[in-house]
Amino acid sequence: MRNQFLLLISLLFLASIPVQAQELRATVTVNAPQLTIIDRKVINEFETVVTDYLNNTRFTDEVYEQEERIDCNFTFTISSETNEREFTAELLIQASRPVYGSDYSTTLINYLDKPAKIQYEQFQPIEFAQNSYTSSLSSLLTFYANIIIGVDKDSFAPMSGEPFYREAENVVNLLPSGVTSNDNGWTNSGGQRTRFRLLQELLNPRARPYRQMSYDYHRKGLDLMESDPVAGRTVMAQSIEKLRDVHSDIPNSLLINIFTASKSQELIEVFSASPPTERKAVYQVLSTVDPAKLNTFRTLR
Repeated sequence: MRNQFLLLISLLFLASIPVQAQELRATVTVNAPQLTIIDRKVINEFETVVTDYLNNTRFTDEVYEQEERIDCNFTFTISSETNEREFTAELLIQASRPVYGSDYSTTLINYLDKPAKIQYEQFQPIEFAQNSYTSSLSSLLTFYANIIIGVDKDSFAPMSGEPFYREAENVVNLLPSGVTSNDNGWTNSGGQRTRFRLLQELLNPRARPYRQMSYDYHRKGLDLMESDPVAGRTVMAQSIEKLRDVHSDIPNSLLINIFTASKSQELIEVFSASPPTERKAVYQVLSTVDPAKLNTFRTLR
């Protein structure tokens, strides 16, 4: 009962924080089709507590108005259970931002983290501490919160996501060795698609053309589409050319893969209306930097 009371007090405290201070407007979904160890009530509580943490934690010193909060989704799909307090899941991270002058939202990141090791103690609130480690779950959520904020910032001003990527790096640096050894997603030994690799690329000086591209594509191109679609589309096409440099300097770039996964349908819709020369130029870039999606972009030839 004492733990339940503490959890209730914690949630009430979080709810009392002014909503304009928070950065995220997160939707959390937990898919658990075949639970055999963990009680379904624990998973439902986990979903609620994670939602409250993401939406009621102030991750930065900046003040966001309600309409400025970043729409994002955290989707956990449980693949296995270790015990009553630990499970393995695929975590899909998605975030979007509105396009100026329209009711359209563009996807900023669509990234699947797998597998993620999740530890959750029932009735235990998730605690946020900027410069100390509190739990592996807090670290995971805080890490991705800063990545989302950084990616959003980069789309509005050149390289403005840097402080938030550094905060994500700080989260990683504070992890105890027991956490990193239990979850390869935090290390360089976990393969190509890991949190470590994602952060490493975002902070890589060779990825600066990608981050500049994000600003040009969104703020100088997509945000112009409502008022001047031809000019906006031209800027977007020019910005995509920067992906060639990233592709050359960072083999098998995770950022390029995330961009094409997030933007494939948008790119087809935008550039299907382009003149043949512009459309083919965009196709050549995309087919060069991500040949695995050749069939997806074939309509732009």
